[in-house]
Amino acid sequence: VESPAWLVAPSYADARPLLVTTTPAQKLIRWYTWGKAPAAPDAPATSTPAAEQWNVASQSLELAASALPTVINNQLVVAQRLSTTGRIEFAVTQIRPERVTDLGVLGMAAASDSPWALTPVGDQLGLITFDAQGEIQMVRMNLRGTLDENPMTLAPEPPSIGQIADLLVFVFVLALVTPVLILMWKREPTAQPVELPKGLRIGDLPTRFTAAMIDLLPCIYVTSWLMDVSMEKMLNFWPGRSGGWEPMIPGAVAIGMYVGHTFLFELFTGRSLGKAMVGQRVTNMEGGPPDVWQVLARNLFKILDLIATPLLIFAIISPNRQRLGDVVGRTIVVAAMPADPNAKKPDEKDDDEDRNDPPDHRPKRRR
Repeated sequence: VESPAWLVAPSYADARPLLVTTTPAQKLIRWYTWGKAPAAPDAPATSTPAAEQWNVASQSLELAASALPTVINNQLVVAQRLSTTGRIEFAVTQIRPERVTDLGVLGMAAASDSPWALTPVGDQLGLITFDAQGEIQMVRMNLRGTLDENPMTLAPEPPSIGQIADLLVFVFVLALVTPVLILMWKREPTAQPVELPKGLRIGDLPTRFTAAMIDLLPCIYVTSWLMDVSMEKMLNFWPGRSGGWEPMIPGAVAIGMYVGHTFLFELFTGRSLGKAMVGQRVTNMEGGPPDVWQVLARNLFKILDLIATPLLIFAIISPNRQRLGDVVGRTIVVAAMPADPNAKKPDEKDDDEDRNDPPDHRPKRRR
């Protein structure tokens, strides 16, 4: 068994790789190529095309296991790393069936632990690495052993649309929220007066948070099951922090399920499942049932709240504990007023009525 061995792609158009092997004991390198068998010098000419097969060639050369063979202009080239300080250098050798040619040293000043890459660049071999300032540099060598006079500075690849997907999502959220904040921020509390009927009060925030979790967590669980994503990793696939359009699909599905079912329940019953369990419901500013547009507005803004969670602080600073969607839709979340333990029951009589009046010792007036 010959070892080590490498598979090298001759070109993008050639589907069959080049197999390069070495036998350190014999200091021999072999490479296998696919093609027509070479004709013998004294073989008679024939009109029958030669069959294709794997052909082997060899040369005397000692290679280390860390050698990097590649193909440039259909020529086998091998680069071997040199142990140098303050530079990344490779001894480059061109290998042909008839001879072995040392092309020279391809290198660049860089820290020994800097990342690097060797790659064919047209008809040249390129070494890519980082310089002391952190810029990407490349130096090239052709098959005649000629080096670039100066390293080339490579511009970083501009980010793709997928890479800036989260930034675009936040820009979209900001574009929707900014006009609303400008219109609502300086509005006086009396601009949206709350006139609740007797027995109702504005719902407290901890209970509303509990209701929201009751509504949201099942949606996240169902999405993780349908899309084969663990519950722990769902936050990594959330819009705004996923790193691309495709990775944010699970989070977008969970948000869509959450907004969809809360909208339907609040439209027909005035409360979502979570609000029904904690004893809260959605009303207009007068305590009556909200109309369809009010319910639609407050639920659409839930999408923005789940993507840009700092927007939830609006419910804390709002005088009526309204989210941004409640302000836009002119809705509030209410709960029943707690019973007063000191209140008298209808069938109870006042204790003063049961007490006997004290005797009146004043002299009665004669007529």
